[in-house]
Amino acid sequence: MHNFSVGEIPEPLGDAIALCNSTDLVDRGEAVPFDVIYCGQTCRGFAVRFGAHAYAYLNRCAHVPMEM
Repeated sequence: MHNFSVGEIPEPLGDAIALCNSTDLVDRGEAVPFDVIYCGQTCRGFAVRFGAHAYAYLNRCAHVPMEM
């Protein structure tokens, strides 16, 4: 488990980059937005928690190339 101070930029974990403390993702709470490079373009993503698991998604519609 990684503990980061507010405003601290964490070091990359291999190819992964920590977005926030795991405890900052409240079950069914607000999403944590972030930028990600996808297919050579900067896109918005977001992370949410449901139960004991955190999930991250691209903020992009699968049917139309636009943010949701």
